[in-house]
Amino acid sequence: MTDIPILILAAGKSSRMGKSKALLKWNGTTLIESLVDKYNILEKTILVVSGDNHEYLSRLHLKGSKIIQNFHWKNGMGKSIAVGVEFIINNIKEAKGVFILSVDQPFVSISHLKQMESSFYSKGELSSIIVSSSSKGYKGIPTLFGATYFKALSKLKDDRGAKSILIQHKRDIKFQTTNHLDLEDMDTPEMYKKLKTKLNHL
Repeated sequence: MTDIPILILAAGKSSRMGKSKALLKWNGTTLIESLVDKYNILEKTILVVSGDNHEYLSRLHLKGSKIIQNFHWKNGMGKSIAVGVEFIINNIKEAKGVFILSVDQPFVSISHLKQMESSFYSKGELSSIIVSSSSKGYKGIPTLFGATYFKALSKLKDDRGAKSILIQHKRDIKFQTTNHLDLEDMDTPEMYKKLKTKLNHL
Protein backbone atom coordinates (compact mmCIF):
# COMPACT_ATOMS: atom_id res chain seq x y z
CA MET A 1 0.00 0.00 0.00
CA THR A 2 2.76 2.43 0.85
CA ASP A 3 5.28 1.29 -1.76
CA ILE A 4 4.43 4.21 -4.06
CA PRO A 5 2.46 6.96 -2.24
CA ILE A 6 0.39 9.46 -4.18
CA LEU A 7 1.32 13.10 -3.64
CA ILE A 8 -1.39 15.56 -4.72
CA LEU A 9 -0.17 19.14 -5.07
CA ALA A 10 -2.96 21.45 -3.89
CA ALA A 11 -1.13 24.31 -2.18
CA GLY A 12 -1.22 27.07 -4.78
CA LYS A 13 -3.24 30.28 -4.43
CA SER A 14 -4.68 29.73 -7.93
CA SER A 15 -4.48 33.42 -8.81
CA ARG A 16 -5.73 32.94 -12.38
CA MET A 17 -8.70 30.89 -11.18
CA GLY A 18 -9.50 33.45 -8.47
CA LYS A 19 -10.06 30.82 -5.78
CA SER A 20 -8.45 27.61 -4.56
CA LYS A 21 -8.78 24.95 -7.26
CA ALA A 22 -8.87 22.24 -4.62
CA LEU A 23 -12.11 23.69 -3.27
CA LEU A 24 -13.93 24.07 -6.59
CA LYS A 25 -17.29 22.32 -6.87
CA TRP A 26 -16.87 19.02 -8.67
CA ASN A 27 -19.11 15.99 -9.10
CA GLY A 28 -21.33 16.93 -6.16
CA THR A 29 -18.46 17.70 -3.79
CA THR A 30 -15.15 19.58 -3.88
CA LEU A 31 -12.47 18.80 -6.44
CA ILE A 32 -9.97 17.54 -3.87
CA GLU A 33 -12.55 15.27 -2.19
CA SER A 34 -13.52 13.85 -5.57
CA LEU A 35 -9.90 13.14 -6.49
CA VAL A 36 -9.05 11.53 -3.15
CA ASP A 37 -12.11 9.29 -3.47
CA LYS A 38 -11.04 8.28 -6.97
CA TYR A 39 -7.41 7.55 -6.10
CA ASN A 40 -8.41 5.53 -3.03
CA ILE A 41 -9.23 2.75 -5.49
CA LEU A 42 -5.48 2.24 -5.87
CA GLU A 43 -5.16 1.42 -2.15
CA LYS A 44 -2.12 3.63 -1.70
CA THR A 45 -1.16 6.26 0.85
CA ILE A 46 -2.52 9.60 -0.38
CA LEU A 47 -0.78 12.79 0.72
CA VAL A 48 -2.33 16.19 -0.02
CA VAL A 49 -0.03 19.21 0.14
CA SER A 50 -1.95 22.27 1.33
CA GLY A 51 -0.90 25.89 1.49
CA ASP A 52 -2.96 29.06 1.57
CA ASN A 53 -6.05 26.80 1.70
CA HIS A 54 -4.90 24.64 4.64
CA GLU A 55 -7.60 25.75 7.08
CA TYR A 56 -10.35 24.95 4.57
CA LEU A 57 -8.89 21.60 3.48
CA SER A 58 -8.57 20.58 7.12
CA ARG A 59 -12.34 20.87 7.49
CA LEU A 60 -13.03 18.40 4.67
CA HIS A 61 -13.37 14.67 5.02
CA LEU A 62 -10.50 13.48 2.83
CA LYS A 63 -10.99 9.80 3.48
CA GLY A 64 -7.80 7.76 3.78
CA SER A 65 -5.48 10.70 3.15
CA LYS A 66 -3.15 12.94 5.12
CA ILE A 67 -2.85 16.70 4.66
CA ILE A 68 0.67 18.10 4.79
CA GLN A 69 0.96 21.87 5.18
CA ASN A 70 3.44 23.76 3.05
CA PHE A 71 4.10 26.93 5.03
CA HIS A 72 6.18 28.29 2.13
CA TRP A 73 3.58 27.67 -0.59
CA LYS A 74 4.33 31.06 -2.17
CA ASN A 75 7.66 29.60 -3.35
CA GLY A 76 5.79 27.49 -5.87
CA MET A 77 5.31 23.88 -6.95
CA GLY A 78 8.88 22.79 -6.26
CA LYS A 79 8.55 23.59 -2.57
CA SER A 80 5.28 21.65 -2.35
CA ILE A 81 6.98 18.62 -3.89
CA ALA A 82 9.84 19.02 -1.40
CA VAL A 83 7.52 19.18 1.61
CA GLY A 84 5.62 16.08 0.50
CA VAL A 85 8.70 14.02 -0.31
CA GLU A 86 10.37 15.02 2.96
CA PHE A 87 7.34 13.61 4.76
CA ILE A 88 7.73 10.35 2.82
CA ILE A 89 11.44 10.14 3.67
CA ASN A 90 10.70 10.56 7.38
CA ASN A 91 7.53 8.49 7.66
CA ILE A 92 7.25 5.93 4.85
CA LYS A 93 10.58 4.12 4.88
CA GLU A 94 9.37 1.36 2.57
CA ALA A 95 8.45 3.75 -0.27
CA LYS A 96 10.02 2.75 -3.59
CA GLY A 97 8.79 5.82 -5.42
CA VAL A 98 6.22 8.61 -5.45
CA PHE A 99 3.43 9.61 -7.79
CA ILE A 100 3.31 13.41 -8.19
CA LEU A 101 -0.10 14.65 -9.29
CA SER A 102 -1.70 18.07 -9.56
CA VAL A 103 -5.14 18.88 -8.17
CA ASP A 104 -6.11 20.65 -11.40
CA GLN A 105 -6.06 17.55 -13.66
CA PRO A 106 -9.38 15.91 -12.75
CA PHE A 107 -9.54 13.44 -15.64
CA VAL A 108 -6.29 11.56 -15.06
CA SER A 109 -7.43 7.95 -15.23
CA ILE A 110 -6.78 5.13 -12.81
CA SER A 111 -5.71 2.96 -15.76
CA HIS A 112 -3.03 5.49 -16.71
CA LEU A 113 -1.58 5.50 -13.19
CA LYS A 114 -1.58 1.69 -13.17
CA GLN A 115 0.27 1.67 -16.50
CA MET A 116 2.83 4.09 -15.11
CA GLU A 117 3.37 1.85 -12.11
CA SER A 118 3.70 -1.21 -14.35
CA SER A 119 6.30 0.58 -16.47
CA PHE A 120 8.17 1.60 -13.34
CA TYR A 121 8.43 -1.93 -12.02
CA SER A 122 9.16 -3.41 -15.44
CA LYS A 123 12.38 -1.37 -15.53
CA GLY A 124 13.27 -2.89 -12.18
CA GLU A 125 15.19 0.16 -10.97
CA LEU A 126 14.44 2.70 -8.27
CA SER A 127 16.20 5.26 -10.48
CA SER A 128 13.35 5.14 -13.01
CA ILE A 129 11.25 8.21 -13.82
CA ILE A 130 7.91 7.75 -15.58
CA VAL A 131 6.50 10.91 -17.17
CA SER A 132 3.03 11.32 -18.66
CA SER A 133 2.84 12.28 -22.32
CA SER A 134 0.29 12.62 -25.10
CA SER A 135 0.20 12.58 -28.89
CA LYS A 136 -0.17 16.38 -28.82
CA GLY A 137 3.26 16.86 -27.30
CA TYR A 138 2.36 17.14 -23.64
CA LYS A 139 5.04 15.93 -21.23
CA GLY A 140 4.67 16.35 -17.48
CA ILE A 141 2.53 15.54 -14.47
CA PRO A 142 1.46 12.93 -13.44
CA THR A 143 5.04 11.78 -12.90
CA LEU A 144 6.42 8.82 -10.98
CA PHE A 145 9.87 9.24 -9.44
CA GLY A 146 11.85 6.34 -8.02
CA ALA A 147 13.20 6.56 -4.49
CA THR A 148 16.67 7.32 -5.85
CA TYR A 149 15.45 10.89 -6.40
CA PHE A 150 13.83 11.48 -3.00
CA LYS A 151 16.76 13.48 -1.64
CA ALA A 152 16.89 15.74 -4.70
CA LEU A 153 13.11 16.21 -4.70
CA SER A 154 13.18 17.17 -1.01
CA LYS A 155 15.54 20.04 -1.80
CA LEU A 156 13.38 21.75 -4.46
CA LYS A 157 12.56 25.35 -3.61
CA ASP A 158 10.97 27.29 -6.46
CA ASP A 159 8.13 27.32 -8.99
CA ARG A 160 9.86 25.21 -11.65
CA GLY A 161 8.65 22.00 -10.08
CA ALA A 162 11.00 19.08 -10.72
CA LYS A 163 12.21 20.26 -14.14
CA SER A 164 15.82 20.55 -13.01
CA ILE A 165 15.86 16.89 -11.95
CA LEU A 166 14.21 15.77 -15.19
CA ILE A 167 16.78 17.65 -17.26
CA GLN A 168 19.69 16.27 -15.27
CA HIS A 169 18.44 12.68 -15.45
CA LYS A 170 16.72 12.60 -18.83
CA ARG A 171 18.29 9.23 -19.67
CA ASP A 172 16.28 7.66 -16.85
CA ILE A 173 12.94 8.97 -18.17
CA LYS A 174 10.35 6.72 -19.76
CA PHE A 175 7.25 8.35 -21.23
CA GLN A 176 3.84 6.82 -20.65
CA THR A 177 1.34 8.00 -23.25
CA THR A 178 -2.33 8.56 -22.55
CA ASN A 179 -5.29 10.46 -23.99
CA HIS A 180 -4.41 14.15 -24.20
CA LEU A 181 -7.87 15.17 -22.98
CA ASP A 182 -7.25 13.26 -19.76
CA LEU A 183 -4.21 15.45 -19.04
CA GLU A 184 -5.94 18.80 -19.51
CA ASP A 185 -5.67 21.09 -16.52
CA MET A 186 -7.82 23.99 -15.43
CA ASP A 187 -5.95 27.15 -14.56
CA THR A 188 -8.70 29.58 -15.48
CA PRO A 189 -12.47 29.90 -14.98
CA GLU A 190 -12.88 29.24 -18.69
CA MET A 191 -11.08 25.87 -18.48
CA TYR A 192 -13.00 25.00 -15.31
CA LYS A 193 -16.25 25.61 -17.18
CA LYS A 194 -15.04 23.56 -20.15
CA LEU A 195 -14.01 20.58 -18.04
CA LYS A 196 -17.19 20.71 -15.97
CA THR A 197 -19.14 20.51 -19.23
CA LYS A 198 -17.09 17.43 -20.14
CA LEU A 199 -17.84 15.91 -16.72
CA ASN A 200 -21.58 16.44 -17.20
CA HIS A 201 -21.47 14.54 -20.49
CA LEU A 202 -19.70 11.45 -19.14
